[in-house]
Amino acid sequence: MEKTFQIINTASFQAGSEMLSLRRFVKMSSGKLAYCGANQKAIGVIATEASIGEMTPVITHGIVVLEVGSGGVTENAYVTSDANGKAVAVADVAGALAAITAEATGTSVVIPAGGTPVTSTGAQPELTITDPVITVNAPAIELTGGALPVKINGIALETVSEGGNVRVILQ
Repeated sequence: MEKTFQIINTASFQAGSEMLSLRRFVKMSSGKLAYCGANQKAIGVIATEASIGEMTPVITHGIVVLEVGSGGVTENAYVTSDANGKAVAVADVAGALAAITAEATGTSVVIPAGGTPVTSTGAQPELTITDPVITVNAPAIELTGGALPVKINGIALETVSEGGNVRVILQ
């Protein structure tokens, strides 16, 4: 049986490259359409094939059918994009917080096992920054901004293995 979809809105964008794989998450890159990379926020799902420079419709709202990437997806789970724009399961947000890195200094943030998800240094007083030379207590760091480390693009409506097609409600 063919999977159904429900388009609420589409918008047309110029393709920045050959867009021959349908059922993939897409984003804007330098003002043109491109496939999403790993864990990137999508503007929607490409609806038709397009050559570079052509206008192509993108489904921005509704229930869409997407190709599933590595690991498959589970019904009612959040999905994001893999490196090729395919739908993959979102890692647990608490686990993703543990992987935050302080790129500017080359140090990593360590969250104690069983700790509370961090929303501020006050919420996790045992938070430390470590590197090979120094350990600094939490008051020395400042967590700012409101962007989650994972980009949620939708919710899976069924459980599907890698390589299959899943219906997703776009977020």
